[in-house]
Amino acid sequence: AKNRLTFIIPSWNKSYPPHFTPGKKIIKKGTVLEMVGYRCYFNPEKIGEVVGPRGKTINKIIEETGVKIDISEDGTVFVASNDSAAIKKARTIIENIVRDVEIGDIYEGKVVKIMENDKGQFGASVNFAPGKDGMIHISKLSKDRVEKVTDVVNVGDTVLVKVIKIDEKHRVDLMLKEVL
Repeated sequence: AKNRLTFIIPSWNKSYPPHFTPGKKIIKKGTVLEMVGYRCYFNPEKIGEVVGPRGKTINKIIEETGVKIDISEDGTVFVASNDSAAIKKARTIIENIVRDVEIGDIYEGKVVKIMENDKGQFGASVNFAPGKDGMIHISKLSKDRVEKVTDVVNVGDTVLVKVIKIDEKHRVDLMLKEVL
């Protein structure tokens, strides 16, 4: 039995580009693929942040999620895949890149470095979006006293963090919400 292709893209005021036409069927060797899409707009000045140097950032998103991404000069981004979970992941990554960090924001990030000095460990550096890092001070890892940062988190851990402070140098202080 043939499955019908559903191409789901929320309806916005702009017209769809030809390769993102709703209801378009893709048939390959007798099989019909289900394609899901996502479209959003952001400040065109942020295109460089999404693409990254020599396409590094956008290629990493594509590699991690398996989606196809098309960005227009007006800040329109199209994400397509036959996996809606992959689209959701790519969407979250892109939205985290283009949105401005504000106090109270919550992000999922990866611990990239344990910070220490001559007195011992004092925090963890977390990458919560491409090009966006913050630090969790040891006192913000738990409600209870923590002896070593590595008692709670280690390099490579995925954590949920909340932005609690942004200083005049745009350094971001984070608080651990939970270890995922």
